[in-house]
Amino acid sequence: ILVNNASAISLSNTQSTPPKRFDLMVNINARGSYACAYACMPHLKNSANPHILTLSPPINLNPKWFKQHTAYTISKYAMSMVTLGLAAELAEFGIAANSLWPRTTIATAAVETFFAEAVKASRTADIMADAAYAILTKPSHSCTGNFFIDEAVLRAEPQRPSVSVTDRRLARALRGDLDTIVAKALKKKPEARYASAGAMLVDLRAYEEARRADTAGAFSVRALAQ
Repeated sequence: ILVNNASAISLSNTQSTPPKRFDLMVNINARGSYACAYACMPHLKNSANPHILTLSPPINLNPKWFKQHTAYTISKYAMSMVTLGLAAELAEFGIAANSLWPRTTIATAAVETFFAEAVKASRTADIMADAAYAILTKPSHSCTGNFFIDEAVLRAEPQRPSVSVTDRRLARALRGDLDTIVAKALKKKPEARYASAGAMLVDLRAYEEARRADTAGAFSVRALAQ
């Protein structure tokens, strides 16, 4: 799995964005996504379920998205173009290339810097993490070339145990294998669900044994669920 996450940001107009800052954003955002994909490609080709996920928006040419920060928008749309190109180029190898973008602001360091007044109304990064997990556990050969919005991804997924738990520490503990088991059991398509209660019980017992052993990497049901 390759996640192109970190980006450079400067929400400034052209007069306030010298070419050096433009180059910085384009080099980190666009070139960085391309370079990481280039470096990871041999390893992705040997993966059972290879994914590239880039945090970039759907391409929208409405001038309002360029007016106040042309340089930044160019750099983020270039990341989205990397997604488009890689999805087409790597389809024959079963390597998925998708983009993910938040519906609302997320309480990140960038938001604190540029939109301090919006932090309280912003969602936590958990929603992006959950959406990314939902995407990255899908079969790569049939889920590629998409521009996902975090909220839409989660609305399309069965509710997982970690979502309904209010204790954040417990939610993090549940997130992962147990969520995957429940999600598989609730799949709408019969062929995607467990073939029987016994098959689900096998995964639950393996999950419980791994939890008791507390051995990192001892068991992962993700591969079974894919």
